[in-house]
Amino acid sequence: MNLSKLLGLKLKDDEMLDVLEENGIEEVVYEFDRTHENMPDLYWAGAKKEGFLLRFNQHQICDAVFCYIEPSEGYNKINPELIGVTTYGSFASAEQECKRLNLSYSVAKPEMQRSWLRIDDGPFRRHFQFKGGALFRVTLSAHGRQ
Repeated sequence: MNLSKLLGLKLKDDEMLDVLEENGIEEVVYEFDRTHENMPDLYWAGAKKEGFLLRFNQHQICDAVFCYIEPSEGYNKINPELIGVTTYGSFASAEQECKRLNLSYSVAKPEMQRSWLRIDDGPFRRHFQFKGGALFRVTLSAHGRQ
């Protein structure tokens, strides 16, 4: 499985339904705008044992995949090979690779220095979150979403 290939798929696409079934995801949580703030509705499907969470937009299209490199929020550590992108063990190695490959990337403001790096090049964004100097979470998202 390559989680990056799920971006852009609809919740009820056969390929997505196969992923949900193969990973024991039996429920999808619907989050609606109960505060009337014109926020779009969202759908969430998590594979806690496998270490990833899928987010679907108001059109039920997968627009983000959260990959837990370290256990957190009830999610186990993911097998990095499932993510479908290169991962970096540290902020320095991620930034060095971006510079070497001349990739468009963003980093955290000075007060949160070295806590995250986002690569904007390619068909989707790759957001790397670091905690204590080590990679903690990788988020894949459609352009226009964080």
